[in-house]
Order: sequence, then structure tokens, then C-alpha cells
Amino acid sequence: MDSDLVECSLGFDTTVFTCCQYISFLTSHVRTYQSGYHFVRVIGNSSSHVALECFLQTKANIVLISEEIKKKKKKLKDVIDFIVHVVQRRYHLLGRSYGIVIVPEGLLGKIEEFKKMVRGLLLARKRALQDGQHAEDGAGRIVAQFYEESAESAESAELFRSLPAFFQKHLLEEVQSERFQYARLKTEELLLSCVKEKIEQTKMKGIHFASHAYTKEVTCSLPSNFDCAYSYLLGMGCVEIAQSSYNGYLCTIRQLKNLIPSVEKVQVVGVPLCRLLRVKGEPQEGRNLTEEHEEGHNLMVAPEGSSHIGSAANPSEDLDRLEKSVSAKRAKVKLNGGYFLTYKKHRAALLYADAYRTHGGIQFERSVADDGEEHSADSPSKLKKLFSSTFSTWDSKWGELFNRVNFTVSGLSGGYFSGGDVPCVESSVVSGITQCEEAASACCLVQSGAALEGSPSITTNCAANCAANCAANWTANYTASRAAERGGGPPVARRPSEIERALSSTPVKFNTSLMRHNSQVVYVDSHFASKLSYTPFEHIQKITDFYVVKAPQVNVKGRVRCSESFISEERNVGVVLLSHSVPGVNNILAGLHERLSMNNIKLIAFVRGIRGLLTNETYVVKDSHLGSWKNLGGAPLLGVQLEWRKDDGEVVRLNNLVEEKYIKEIIITCKKNKMTHLVFIGDEKVITIMNILNDHFMKNRTNLQITTVPVSLYNSFYANLIECSIGYHSMVYTMSDLIGNLQSCAVNAGSYYCFVKVPTNLSSLSVLSIQLETHCNVCLVGECVEYQMMSLQDLVEQTCSIIIERINRGKFYGTILFSSNLLLNVSDFSRLVADVEEHVRGGDALDRLIDGPDLPDLPEGLSQESAELLRICTKSVREKLLRKENRHDDQVDCNFEDVFVEQIKRHIGKLTEQAKQANEPYSFDAHMSYLRANGMPKNVKLYSDLNYMQHFNCVVRNIDREINCCIPTHLDNSLAFSHGLLAGIAIENDLANYVTSIRHLHLNKKNWSSSLYPGSYFVNRDDAGGVAGYPYAAPVPVSVKSSQMATIKHNAETWAYNDCYIFVGPYQHEVNADSPGCSAHMF
Repeated sequence: MDSDLVECSLGFDTTVFTCCQYISFLTSHVRTYQSGYHFVRVIGNSSSHVALECFLQTKANIVLISEEIKKKKKKLKDVIDFIVHVVQRRYHLLGRSYGIVIVPEGLLGKIEEFKKMVRGLLLARKRALQDGQHAEDGAGRIVAQFYEESAESAESAELFRSLPAFFQKHLLEEVQSERFQYARLKTEELLLSCVKEKIEQTKMKGIHFASHAYTKEVTCSLPSNFDCAYSYLLGMGCVEIAQSSYNGYLCTIRQLKNLIPSVEKVQVVGVPLCRLLRVKGEPQEGRNLTEEHEEGHNLMVAPEGSSHIGSAANPSEDLDRLEKSVSAKRAKVKLNGGYFLTYKKHRAALLYADAYRTHGGIQFERSVADDGEEHSADSPSKLKKLFSSTFSTWDSKWGELFNRVNFTVSGLSGGYFSGGDVPCVESSVVSGITQCEEAASACCLVQSGAALEGSPSITTNCAANCAANCAANWTANYTASRAAERGGGPPVARRPSEIERALSSTPVKFNTSLMRHNSQVVYVDSHFASKLSYTPFEHIQKITDFYVVKAPQVNVKGRVRCSESFISEERNVGVVLLSHSVPGVNNILAGLHERLSMNNIKLIAFVRGIRGLLTNETYVVKDSHLGSWKNLGGAPLLGVQLEWRKDDGEVVRLNNLVEEKYIKEIIITCKKNKMTHLVFIGDEKVITIMNILNDHFMKNRTNLQITTVPVSLYNSFYANLIECSIGYHSMVYTMSDLIGNLQSCAVNAGSYYCFVKVPTNLSSLSVLSIQLETHCNVCLVGECVEYQMMSLQDLVEQTCSIIIERINRGKFYGTILFSSNLLLNVSDFSRLVADVEEHVRGGDALDRLIDGPDLPDLPEGLSQESAELLRICTKSVREKLLRKENRHDDQVDCNFEDVFVEQIKRHIGKLTEQAKQANEPYSFDAHMSYLRANGMPKNVKLYSDLNYMQHFNCVVRNIDREINCCIPTHLDNSLAFSHGLLAGIAIENDLANYVTSIRHLHLNKKNWSSSLYPGSYFVNRDDAGGVAGYPYAAPVPVSVKSSQMATIKHNAETWAYNDCYIFVGPYQHEVNADSPGCSAHMF
């Protein structure tokens, strides 16, 4: 609301910090993977307040301010060229192929040429309707009418032709809706596609792009402390106004920055509504009504024949007669205000300085009550802890976190952008780039049409000289920066956020027996037997005993580092991350370093995964590296690179490491660093690689041993070996929080069904855990679908019956949860795969089958059922199904959800037609009486006067895979630290080919047990030749007879029709830090 009397609207603080939580997944992700540009669309309606606030809170690289773009009359091409320019400079000058771009959702409505094109499309739609043309092929008729009327204005037609095909279709669908809204346009996907097209025309390689949209669901999260206090005071103020017999007043709060720290300083004010409202007449000639509406005025419709958007969007005759409207003006970002000018002064540096800040979920409570006798309230250790300076410092950092307020209320100073953002060498690099941008803004930006800043004219020769000098300076500075990084470790200097400062100072709880010098490692006789053939292995199958770490008989207090007298020889240990990062990886590194440092063993980290292991990109891990990253998400200290494209074009993946030439490179690298042990961090695939490499080392008597720390986003190990994998607890709670927000949004809107796809591998265990946390209406589990041998039609009919029954009960909303592996478990598609493999020979025939848009000529021999399935499948679904290498690769996704939703719509349409023939009128009371008398019928009831298709609106949400870099929970921090300590114990005892395991996680952390299992225990598959001819470890599917599955089946009907939603909310990092902190069903 545009008024000095309203400092900040209620809910803005919650919306901002929820968006920042989501964007923080991306900031941690790019820190870890150092790859990919993420285009993020955030809610904002017609202003850029949320986008700008999120940019400042997270310090992303680019934010597009729609008000600035509108004022400077920029075109869509200018915005695209600006982003391309930044991508190119980051790539060529800094070697960075990643970044984050924040886009406000109403951006396209501020670009005049785009608005003009939309007005033409809406007018064409109106003319098409007036001509009596039907909805069939409505998009084609609108486009034809648009081109016919755009003969005089070729710019609009040319702009429409330049748009990507998918966005043309999306735009036409929005044009045909009841009311056109710029906020619903997928602006981020449009910008991504256009930028990607231009980047592909250059010589830049290895740049990937991803889009994200954080819109209405962020407004439905649990409110922040600021908004809770704000709303409470507003309620009290409204009561005071009413009791004083005032009418027509708006209650607002002044001095909001004092609301949390000193509430007595705020002012509760009643403002007459007439001061906030204004009367607007019919718009003047040449001023379109879209602009009027965007400024906060009610949308009016001009008389017949006018060409503005309002007349096209609202053809009602009654509204056409409306001449005046009363409304409140919406606030915009003030381009001449101190808030924007402070951002504008420093934004050039943020284009290149990766000073990302991570925000966790909103923290509500302050409770540090720990369990255990030593932590009781009256114990001396508790009192000592409370009055120690360390605890006071830690407590003050949490106080900053709980009392934080957005910059719109608290204000923004230039000091926020200085001090600790970048290391010293990097600072000179970024400073030089910023000066280069300012000096060469005219030559570099204006020539490319990308300038967002006004600048004086400059000659071409000056431009060339400036660019050459800048390039030379940047090359020298950047080389010096990277050389410093290689010598002293990864770049760690930064300005952390409140949650990062608080968590990095939080103590980690664990079983102290893992830190004692005299801990006993006891081997246990095992009768383990496998049905698989271990013939290819010559040595590791003989390792069958597992070990358990037990506390010593004599109690040794404290921990001391071992002196030089205890060391027989210098030993170095290498550590490398060979799978996707999971929450807690930083603590694995911290625990491993702590244990090895007790015996003066040096820990050397390989950075960038496979590439670092083969090219010897290493640094020595020190306490200074770990201090600021402990308890935080991502793995910036190790980095992730799952495939390495060499200069000769060869691509090296994980399975290639077992090839002879790469085994030799690993041995050479370890000899250079004097390593005798390696620690692999990874999933089932990494355990397979460990088995093969260790067998090779034993066979050739190579002095190198490998131990593996198991991590998995999906907890898909054997439960009797790995009770809960590192990162799983954090992933479940984070995804449950996101889905809870989606559920809340669907309930509040009450008008759409939300289909939520959760990323999984062959195991759907994470879907089960999320369902038990959130109680979605429908949960489709791949293993259950396979067990029941359900076809696609069965799946569609089952889902439709629930949707129609909910509509019968007056509930036009719901949440449907399913796993990404659902496609592979549907019986129809299994038969399709077998049919294609039998009748399609040769790669060319398979390519034609996958790429063919209409599939006119199907191979001979395919069944009719297979042919029909192929015709309804999209190209990405065919790629996933028919290419063997993609089928069980959980990183290769497809849009099966689109196929699924389309089939549901078709089936509901058929049922609607059947209902019209039944001629049974609808009555809510009669329907509920029927259910009470007869129970749920086998076949759902249909009513003739109920339009089921009209009430079935759906939204598809895919959970971002980038949440694997979220902030870990206390349990995952302790679990990861314990695994690191246990890996160090395995190295001290020269144990080869063992996997660490922490069990009894339902107990207090000091009672967790520690075990070391042989890698051969995890081998469970030997089909299709295995990995290089060896049997391998694969994810373990969920048992349909498990207790989790039984619980979901038992409550399926209740959750389907009764809204039993649980809004989990963000994880509270300071609540009861020493308890397991998770539901029993996780174990």
C-alpha cells in the first residue's frame, strides 16, 4: 500500500524469509557444485519489493527490478542481453559457470513492447469470440486474428514469433483464461530459454540452466516472530478503534523496527480509509488499463472499440458502463529512495563476488533443554555452561536470529556490503571487475544493448582499449587468486548470515567413546552368506567379520592430541566425495579430521570429486577450514563433480574409475601425496567402486586401502546394515515443510489439486516418511503399484475416484503425492519396455521411435497396447523408458506427471458425460446421508448437474533436487560427525573395505552404537553383467509389508476424504538439541 503511514504490510516478513530459505538451497548448491545458472521467479504481483529484499538477504548475483526496467523503457532483448553479458564475463574473467538470477513475477507487465503485444492478443481473442468462433483450436484462431490485425504494427508480431514455442503456447493459454494475469506467466523459463539459446551460440561449455518458481505457497508458511507480534498488535488496535466508536479506519503500526527489541516504542495508529483511497476516472486516451490496474486501481473496461487490454479482457456490458473506481494505490520500489540507492551503489560487485548468504527456516522457539543427567537444570555443569563466555556468545547469536527483521523495516546500510564478503585476493579481483564495469559500462554494455544504467557516450577505439586492459588485469588477478586457493584450501572467507553464525557455534552431540584413544574395536564372528556369485572377486569376499566399537573399561576424561612420540611413521589420508552432496557432509569431514588429528595423521581433501581424484586437486584440511562450515549444508570444502569432461572430449563417470588406466592414475595420485588410505563418501554406487578397487589393490599388493562413509538422500541401504543414512532426516523434514506450505496454500485457495512429485531412486522410502509427516490425500508409492500390478488406467481410475468423491463432498482441493520412480513401476510401461526391446533393433530405429513427434510409423510386431502408450507419452518419458542407460538413473527425470494429469482430465471428462446421462441431481445433504447409511460405495456416485471438469483445476509441483544442500538437522550433524570419527578409527586399525554404520539412533546420542561392516555385505545384484563384470550394490526397494506401508494403507481412506493435513513447518535448530528429534517411523 503506497502510504507513508503503512511502513510494511503484514506477512511481508514471512514471505521474504520463506523465499530466502528456498533460495538458500540454491546458494548452497552452487557453492558445492559450482555449476548451473538458476532463474528464480518470486512472488510480487506488480512490484519488486520481495525480489529486491530476497536479493539483499541472500546476496544473489542478479535481480531484475521491474520498476527500473519500466522507467528506462527497456525491451525484452535488453534484459536478455544484460544477463548474457554477465554470464559471459563471469565465465571468461572468473572461470565461473554458475550464478543466481532473481526475477519478480510481474516483470513482463513492465516491458512496454510485451504489453502492447498482449493487448493485441487479447483484442484478437475478443474479435474471435465476437465472430462466433468456437473454442476448438482457439489458440490457432487467436494467432491468425492477431497476425491479421498486426499488419500495421509489425513489432508485436515479430516479438511473438521470436518467443520460444513452449512460451507461445503458455501465453495463449493465459490469454484464453477468464482473466489475464502477468503474474501467472512463466517469466523465468522464458528468460532461461532465451539466454540459453544465446549462450549455446558461443564457445562457452559446461553451462547448465535451471528454473524455479516460488509463488503463492510461500505466503502460506508459518508466520515469523515479527509477523506474529505484528498481527497481535493489529488485532488489539482494531478492538480499541471499534470500542472508541470509530468507523472507516485502518489500523496500522508505526516504528515497526522497534517491534521485537522494544515493543513499548511502537505506535498503534488508526488511519481514516479516505486518506488511502483515491477516485480514478476512466483512463485518458493512450493510457491502457493494465497500467492502471498495476498501480493498484480496479480494472475498468473502456467503451466498445478501444484497444486497451481491459476492454479485451472483460467484455461484460455492465462493466463497460463503469466510469469511476475507488481503490488504494499499491506501493512500488522507489528508485530515488535511500533503500534502492544503497543497493544500486553495490550491485555491480555482487554480479561477480560470490558472497552468498544462507538462510534456514524461520526459527520460532528458544528452548535449549537437553536430556541427560549432566544437563539437568540444577547440575554444576549446567550452571557452568550457562555462565561461560562461550555459551553467552552462542546464545547472543541465536538472539540475533530470533530478532531478525527484513531490511524494509530495519533499514539497509552500506556497511552490510563490506567486511568479510570475499578473501583478500578475491577482493582485488572483484574490485577490479567492478571498476572495469563502471569505466567500460558504455562500451561493454551499451553496445550489446544490455545497459541498465545510463552512461556517457564513448568511442569504439576507447571501448576496445578498455576491454583489452581490463582483460589483462583480470587474468593476472584471477590467476593469483586461484593459486592462493590451491595452496591454502578452498575459499572460505565470507560474511555469514545469522543462522550460519549460530549453527557453526553450536556444539555437536555424539558417543564420546569414538573420541577416546583406548576405544576397543572388537570383531564379531559373522555367518553372513550371500546368494550371489562372488567369482569375479578374489579377496574381498574373504572379509566377512564385522567390528563393533566399545567403550574402554577405564574411564578416560577429555581428549588430547597425540604427541610425536606416539607416531611410528608419517601417514596421510585422502578423502573424496563421489556422489551427490547430502546435509551433513561438512561434519563428516570435521569428525574425520578430529579423529585423525589425535594421532597426528594428515587429512588431504580431493576437491571436485572424480576430477580432483584423477588430477590431484588437493589441499590439506585444517581447523580453520572447518570452523565456519561445521553444521551447515552443502559441501563447499569438497565440491561435487559426478562426471568430468576431459580436454579430448572423453567423459569420465564413476563407473569408469574401475578401468585399468584410471586405477593407475588413482595409485599415482595417492603416491604423490604419500597416502595409504582413502575415504570415499557416497551411496551404493560408491560402495561398489570401493569393493572393486580394494580387490584390485589386494590382488596387486598395492599399499592403499579404502573405507566408505555411506550417504544417501533416499535411505535406500539395507536397514539392518545402515539404520538411517546421513542426510535423510534433513531431507524428509525439509520436503515435509515445503509440502506443508503447498497443502496450506491449496486449502486456502480451495480451488485446485496440487500434484507433488518427490525425487527418489528405486526406493520410495522418502515418500513414505513424508506421507507419515504430512498426511496428503493421496500417496502413490511405486513399489506398491508394482506389487499390485496396476496399469496406467488402474492408477488413473483410482485417483479419479478420490477426486470425484471429494468434489461430491464440496472439497475442490487436495494434495496428491507421488514418487519420481512411479513410471517404472506401472505394469503397462514394463510391458512396453519389453516389447520395444524385442522388436526394435539398432540405435537409429530407437532414436526415430523416441524423437518422432507423431509416431506415424511404428515398428512391426509392437502390440496395440504398446502403440497406444507410445502415442500418449511425451518425448522425455520415451527417453526415460526406452534408453537403458536412463531407465534406472535417478538423475534423469521425465515429465510423467504431465501424462498422468492429462489422462486424469480425460477420464474425468468421460465420467462427467456419463453423469449427465444418469439424470441424478446433486444435493450435499443427500450425498452425505447416503454415505452414512451405506458407507463408501465401490463405484463412486456421479451427479448430472455437477460439472466435475470445472472443479478439477490442478497445479504440478516438482520438489527441487537442490534441497540436498539444505541445512542439516541436529540428528544429521551428530550422525555425520560420528561417521567421520568411526572412519578415522577404521583407518587407525588398518581395516580395508569397510563401511561405517551408526545404530540405535532412537536412543540418546551418547548411547549410539558404532559398527564397521565389510563392503561385500552390501552387494545384492549381479544382473546385466554388473559393473565391469562384478556384482554390485543397488538401492533396496521398500517392502510392501513394512510397518510404514501398513500404517499408510490403514489410514488411506481417512486421509483421502478428511483433511488431516499436518503443517510441519521449518525445522527448529535450537529445540531440544540432544534428543533424537525425529519420529519413530524413520527407523
